[in-house]
Amino acid sequence: MNSEDITEGKTNDNSERKNEGTTDEDIFFLFQNDRCLATLSQPRLEDMFWCSYRVLAFDDASQTTILDQTFWETVDFEVRDAAGEIPNPHTFTGRFIEFCNGETDRLWFRSLQPPQAPERSKGIVGWLKSFF
Repeated sequence: MNSEDITEGKTNDNSERKNEGTTDEDIFFLFQNDRCLATLSQPRLEDMFWCSYRVLAFDDASQTTILDQTFWETVDFEVRDAAGEIPNPHTFTGRFIEFCNGETDRLWFRSLQPPQAPERSKGIVGWLKSFF
């Protein structure tokens, strides 16, 4: 799947996404077997190494998949960015029971930090240069 398919809200079989489409807030995309199931948006730092994201399924079938606890227990997913890259192949979720029970629309992900803003990604040297 190429990044255009992802950002246009398409799955690899070119079926239309049933929600309102991707937004600038969509940080990552949740995949199972090359099928895009959901978007991850509105990142929030929860604890050391843990960030939570709002999870929005693409369609009813995807919603059924992501509400199944076994899906999360077996880590049967990949998280990709808008370019289709996998930022951390070892990420996994926490607090998915609350999500699967419909108590929240957020999931915690271990070692899945949102991309940094360009001005922060320059490192300490770039940050120090900004003062002079």
